[in-house]
Parts: sequence; structure tokens; C-alpha cells
Amino acid sequence: MDLALIVSISALIAAMMSALYARKQVLVAQSASRAQSLLSVLDYLQRADIRDSRREVLTVLADIPVSTWTDEQRATASNASASYDLVGTLLRSSVVDRAPIIENYGASILRCHEVCTPMINEFRNNMGKPFARRYWKDFDWLADEARREFENKRPLL
Repeated sequence: MDLALIVSISALIAAMMSALYARKQVLVAQSASRAQSLLSVLDYLQRADIRDSRREVLTVLADIPVSTWTDEQRATASNASASYDLVGTLLRSSVVDRAPIIENYGASILRCHEVCTPMINEFRNNMGKPFARRYWKDFDWLADEARREFENKRPLL
């Protein structure tokens, strides 16, 4: 009887240690996956065409009324908006940690959103109602998140 009890307790301890080890492996794998997802998003945001679009929105289009934008300028603003919309979708679905993106791109997100909103609203006004609010909605969400983050931060002295 004592031997059976010792064997049972030993088996239970071995099973518990195996479960803890397996759990740790899962956590490490999840962490690696999240890190890889973040790196992929950062690589995407650093692509030359995406950076060029953001730069033009922030330095050129910001000073020009949307009503006078050329088709090429609208395409550039659309590219910048779509890139942040995609990032917003990934952050909103918790595929990627939001903090590093908001901390590093928050000002750009807010300014691009401000500059592109008139164009986005024009697109939405030309769409059917069921689709209008869905168009670039994750860019809106991302800008709201960045705004909240900036409002909650105290300025550094």
C-alpha cells in the first residue's frame, strides 16, 4: 500500500511538473509570436512607400485644402490612411501590442488622421450607408487610442 501511494504521488508530481513546463513553453511561444508580429508591423510602417506617403501627408498635404488635392495626392493620402487603418485593425484585434506603436507613431497617427479626415469623409459620403462608417474605421479607432494616450501622459519637465 505504501509503495502504491509513493508511486501515485510521484506520478502526480511528474505530471504537474510536465504541465508547468508545457505552460511555460506555450507562454514563450506566445511571446515570440507577439514579438514577431510587432516586428512585422514595424517593418510594414517603415516601407519606403508608406513612409513617403506619411511624409507627404505631413509636410505637403497638411498645408493644402483637400478640395485642391490632385488624384495623385489623394492616392498618397489614401495610402497613408490605409496603412494606419491596417495597423489599427491589428492592434484592435490584439494581434500586436498597441503600446510600442502608439508611443512611437502616435503623433504621426494623430496628424495624418487630422489631415486625411476631410478626404475620408468625402469617400464615406459617396458610399452607401452600411459601408460608410466601416471605411477606414480602424484608422479612426487608432487615432482615438493615440489621442487618449497623449491626453493621459504628463509632459516631461
